[in-house]
Amino acid sequence: MRRRREYYTANLSLINKKIIASLLFFLMILGGTPLTAFGLEQSNVSQYLDKTVSVMVDEKEVKGAVVAVVKNMNIEHSQGYGFADEEQGIAADNDTTAFRIGSISKTFVAIAALQLVEEGRLDMNAPITEYLESDFPKFKYDITIHELLTHTAGFEDMISGIAVHDLNNAEPLALSVRKYMPAQVFVPGEVVSYSNYGIALAAYVVERISGQDFHQYVDNHVFKPLGMTETSFELDYNGVAVSKAYATDGQETSEPFINLYPEGSVVSTADNMAKYMLWLMDDSNKILNAKAKQQLFNQQHTMFDEFEGMGYTWSRKEHNDVVYYAKKGETVNFYSRIVLYPDQKTGVFLSFNTYVNEGKLNSIMSEVTDLLIGTEKQNGSYTGEQTADLSGYYITTRSNFETLEKVMNFMIPNRVVNISGNLSDGFKMNGEKLSAIGENYYSTPIGELKYIERDGRSYLATETATSYVQTHWYESNGMQRSIFGFFTITSLIMAALSIFNLIRRKRCKMNYYLTVLSVSNLALFTIMSGLIVVGISNYNMLDLAPFIKMCGMIIIVTSLSGVSYGAYLWKNKIVAAKKNIPFTVWNISSILFCLWMVQVNIV
Repeated sequence: MRRRREYYTANLSLINKKIIASLLFFLMILGGTPLTAFGLEQSNVSQYLDKTVSVMVDEKEVKGAVVAVVKNMNIEHSQGYGFADEEQGIAADNDTTAFRIGSISKTFVAIAALQLVEEGRLDMNAPITEYLESDFPKFKYDITIHELLTHTAGFEDMISGIAVHDLNNAEPLALSVRKYMPAQVFVPGEVVSYSNYGIALAAYVVERISGQDFHQYVDNHVFKPLGMTETSFELDYNGVAVSKAYATDGQETSEPFINLYPEGSVVSTADNMAKYMLWLMDDSNKILNAKAKQQLFNQQHTMFDEFEGMGYTWSRKEHNDVVYYAKKGETVNFYSRIVLYPDQKTGVFLSFNTYVNEGKLNSIMSEVTDLLIGTEKQNGSYTGEQTADLSGYYITTRSNFETLEKVMNFMIPNRVVNISGNLSDGFKMNGEKLSAIGENYYSTPIGELKYIERDGRSYLATETATSYVQTHWYESNGMQRSIFGFFTITSLIMAALSIFNLIRRKRCKMNYYLTVLSVSNLALFTIMSGLIVVGISNYNMLDLAPFIKMCGMIIIVTSLSGVSYGAYLWKNKIVAAKKNIPFTVWNISSILFCLWMVQVNIV
């Protein structure tokens, strides 16, 4: 933490003090010195964040960062740390360096929608089909802007089309919301299922009603009126100087562009975000009347009465009976948080241009909350009766269910959780004991969870903009990875043995056939896996779906051929039982892998 400079000495006269202080003030303005350095007393929050972020930069955890703290309707602290461009020697600056703020961008979509509501041009509870073209793809269920802005429209998650590596490949919003529409897998209004697409769709409704491109609408009706001149939705940044992205090893790296841009493409500076926080907490009618502004934060949906639930894009939090509001934003390399504490008249924004572990960020924000509201009081133990058996596997509702992107469910850590135990002995999540704090309501390693049954399905509701739905045991990460790994290993061994036998032994028809089967199966598996990796890394898996599915179908054909041939060898005792074991094991793994491909929608 930078120590406050001492501008005065005991032996200076009052006149000299004023002259020196004025000169230093002027020089600091030119040098971009933070506001807190020249006389405004820092709060514990500003001091804590200043010290914490400085240490993170000094210890090379991150390359650069920006922090803003507002308090009592003033900017108390706004500062850049480290580098925005190390190669060019450009420091991160609170006033001139924009950082990518990720999903914090979604909050501006909600503001735009409420502006149109205020003008009488949009009804939050009307089906959005009233505002879309007649040829817009049909939804399984009617949905409203209210449901889109509370992540309750029921969409599954999908990465295809969400981003591009080349700006020239970015698509207009009118095209991307049609082309990359995910399936509705939940009844709208029932389940919280975080959706990037849903926010982009809400922005498209704004675009349709206003007659302007969404980024132009927000620029004219939000950013410019609030004086946020260094903030933009545009993918080319509209002249704003944006920090480079850095990997955890300190090397500069690439950052993709958000194709469904309203969900997460905003770049902004610490000073601009400070202005935004001041506006969010004032009672003015600027750009949106105070009553409408409060709709951003009022409880708009909750799956459980004990949870504060969702505002419009904002998460409502509770700490020692005090309610505050938060939104996190994460891109591939930029990690940001914005939190508003209205009762304490304080707002905090921070952003890093390097990956930061979520646990670390949560710890930082928890400490800020403790400083402002006090250390969290511990809930008393619950001694009442539990009525629901929670045991089983649960997958986050922010998952894919109906396309081959479902393959990602077992690749992403913690997407599936396992709850073991029973009503009499209690329950554990991934081996860690759950603490009961109410009926079917638990404190867990991932936060507080409430068991709920709706429409014949079991859910775990959370305090955040996501929830979990019970799934089958064979969809657990362990089972999925075991099948994938089993097939990979047996395919490699079988292909190697077949080639070895062909080279070293009699080149009989059987060896030729086994070699063709095993090598072709392994080659197709390798190609298919490569296509999946390319599809994920380039955000275009659905574009590659025909080729991935074709590989999958051929693998099934070759696997069935192998099983049939194995049965023929066993039946006719052509090969000794011991020598046939590797082939049999490979056939078993092939059958399991084929079933796995069906389960993840590859075939």
